[in-house]
Amino acid sequence: MGGISISVDGDQLVALKRASDADSQARLAHEAEILCELEHPGVIRFVDWQPGPEPTLATVFVGPENWAGHPPNTLEDILTGIAELSAIVADLHTAGICHGDVQAEHVLVGSKGLPVLCGFGVAQAVSDDGRQTDRDQLLALARHLGRNLPPDQQARLHAALPAVSDPEHSFREAVRILDAHVANPPPAQRWVPERQQVRHGVIAAATLVVVVVVAMTVFGNDQPASQAPTTNQTPATSQTPATSQAPDLDTVTTTAPPVELFTGDPAISAQVVITHDGRQYGLGAEGDLVTVGDWNCDGTPTLAALRPATGEVVVFSAWPTSGATLTPSHRVIVADALEFITDSSPCPELRIRTAFGSQLVTPPRS
Repeated sequence: MGGISISVDGDQLVALKRASDADSQARLAHEAEILCELEHPGVIRFVDWQPGPEPTLATVFVGPENWAGHPPNTLEDILTGIAELSAIVADLHTAGICHGDVQAEHVLVGSKGLPVLCGFGVAQAVSDDGRQTDRDQLLALARHLGRNLPPDQQARLHAALPAVSDPEHSFREAVRILDAHVANPPPAQRWVPERQQVRHGVIAAATLVVVVVVAMTVFGNDQPASQAPTTNQTPATSQTPATSQAPDLDTVTTTAPPVELFTGDPAISAQVVITHDGRQYGLGAEGDLVTVGDWNCDGTPTLAALRPATGEVVVFSAWPTSGATLTPSHRVIVADALEFITDSSPCPELRIRTAFGSQLVTPPRS
């Protein structure tokens, strides 16, 4: 491996990871392929990949410390850290990825001391063997961290660890059990919120389904000519704050009469309705943003939606037919997302404005 250095990219520090020999270059290229589709606050964030004689992977600089040099060293910190790390690994498994190399040097010390996972050079598609490998590595790491604890505290640690090692417990159950052994545990829901969910655009699309519903009613002669739809619309959003909990983006219905409800909970109505080629499409809830563009530059403008409350971004590669549903081709989480950055070019970039700058979302080409 060629080593890691720190540089500046725009308004942020980045870590530059280089590889020199063939094996290291292959692992680094694989890691770049994985990270460019991942969005999660507990995973290092991809910035850029530069192939060449000495390929370079750029990621957002988390900090100079990792668990190899600065491990959690009290029982409470070890239990909390392993619980946080287990939650990250659980999210990866949900997205269809097994890390395969969970060790102290791959756990960076992030904001507020929270772990940030790196080292995805041997990550693979999720499998039973891969899940067990991640379990075994988490268990070995926890035991290593606790090796210098007093005997009574080691006993408390070892009493909690079967939750990690026993396949009868899901990782999410393990988090609950580990939290129960902490004197002052984090809030019970701290590992559940959508912002803590990782999304992988290639693997997760089959299991994390978002639905767009097309209205049966087609605009006819009773609609004014000024309301004729366009194929390249600007972002559409409801400006009124939601009065109830927003449905998941996979619970999508439509609202504007006389549109029927085709899927989802009949008690929940989609708040963003957009028109295209004479039909209405409903997606999401109040506060969500929807835009249309030719993201793949293939001549077919399609929908993209953003939920600023969670940072969830979904992109569709086609339009559903009347009364049908459609799954997204791409789905990620953009941390601290605020809104779409409007691009009126024929082949626009799908760029999201964030609290700290912007981030480009690149849907895979069909």
